[in-house]
Amino acid sequence: MANIHLAIMSKIGTQEFETAVVKKALHRYVSKPSYLYNIKAGAKRIGLDGKPVGVVTSSEENFSKARLKNLLNCDAENASKHR
Repeated sequence: MANIHLAIMSKIGTQEFETAVVKKALHRYVSKPSYLYNIKAGAKRIGLDGKPVGVVTSSEENFSKARLKNLLNCDAENASKHR
């Protein structure tokens, strides 16, 4: 769901957090290597209410693998620059 931040905002209320803060937190979460590694085709997607809302597609898995590879390559490059 591309607009999951809107669903979260409707659950918690807009007085608690600014939209930008929720979007930034979500971005950090879905950019973690552990999250990207665990995106597997056929796995259940779970909604905010804890119920299944679909499954991960092979396209989504491939996208996550590419993001993970890019992230790890960037980390390796940065590490080698600071040696």
